[in-house]
Amino acid sequence: MAALLGMMVSSAPVLIYPFAVFLEPVSRQFGWGRAVMPGALVLAAPVMSALYPVVGWLLDRVGSRVLLLWSFVLFGLSVASLSLLNGSTRQLVTLFVIAAIFSTGPTSIAYARLISKSFSSNRGLILGIGLGVGGGVGAVVLPVLTQYLIGTFGWRGAYVGIGLAPILVGWSTAFLLLKRETRIVQGPAVAPDRARGLSIGEVLKTHEFWLLLSSVLLSCTAINGVMAHIAAIGTDRGLTASMAAFTVSLIAVFQVAGQFLMGVFLDRSKTPRIALPMFGCLLLGIIVLHMGHGTPAMFLAPCLIGFGAGSEYGLLPYFVTRFFGLRSFGRVYGSIFGASAIAIGIGPYLMGRIFDATGTYNIAFAAFEVAVAITLVCVASLRRYAFPAKSDA
Repeated sequence: MAALLGMMVSSAPVLIYPFAVFLEPVSRQFGWGRAVMPGALVLAAPVMSALYPVVGWLLDRVGSRVLLLWSFVLFGLSVASLSLLNGSTRQLVTLFVIAAIFSTGPTSIAYARLISKSFSSNRGLILGIGLGVGGGVGAVVLPVLTQYLIGTFGWRGAYVGIGLAPILVGWSTAFLLLKRETRIVQGPAVAPDRARGLSIGEVLKTHEFWLLLSSVLLSCTAINGVMAHIAAIGTDRGLTASMAAFTVSLIAVFQVAGQFLMGVFLDRSKTPRIALPMFGCLLLGIIVLHMGHGTPAMFLAPCLIGFGAGSEYGLLPYFVTRFFGLRSFGRVYGSIFGASAIAIGIGPYLMGRIFDATGTYNIAFAAFEVAVAITLVCVASLRRYAFPAKSDA
């Protein structure tokens, strides 16, 4: 329950998913093109990417509860501070970077570590529910809430409103539902035997680490690029603002379904290639959004994209435990998860830059289709799991 509720107000649902709803009204007020706000994410992305391994290192030493209690408060306040935007691009970048820094704490890394240490035989399902469903439900609710708050209080009031969510929901559930961790984990020194997992040095030498890193970077670039602009694409194609915002939530709804089903199948499959249909749906969804221009395509594409999204939630932590064990889980997962932070910046900025230069998203769509096709090749190249489900618990 702590993971489910905490993930609903974590980094992606609060900062990334509502971004598509804020993009048009904020850019219009200040006369920015569609590449300005995504440009702030580009500059924030390297900071996030560098901090995720540090967060993983901290988690392996101080535990999840302490980190979450501090980070939820700081993250919420930093998101609320975006209400102070005044048209200065320097201020925009500064505030986004600050929000991005504090967003690295309340992410799936902390909850994935807790779940992976607590569950073994049903780990895939619990990761899918706690991380995928939790994050997906938040991604459904927050864009709709953001649209309502914008309509009622303006975009400044909306930033304050969603900034309160991590504090009211995330902090309180972490305080009430997470147990105090009495034993500090000392990383490799605690578990020198390979039965608990590989050291970080051993992990970096494996074929699977680099395939997973590449898969997350490429797929998340495509996912985040489409999600950040799909509301704008909808209004360009004749949808109302509320219906365009609904397409963002539609992605999240099907992400919940996809994560739940993937969790079920992960626990019952002995091969990582069970994830191939997930990425196949993502590729098909981008193609439908690219080629189709009618209203049906605008609603079918988000369903397919959503079903294939969320690889950094339930899927990635499960693969990390099965390929590398739990010995260096925080650092390994944080390092790979950092690739998604780079993608958060690259994808939306690439979409916006290409649109401003050409007046269409066609080139960006083609690039994303190639990226997801390469992801399919990477997943298909993964070998057998190194650790049985129960050996690293």
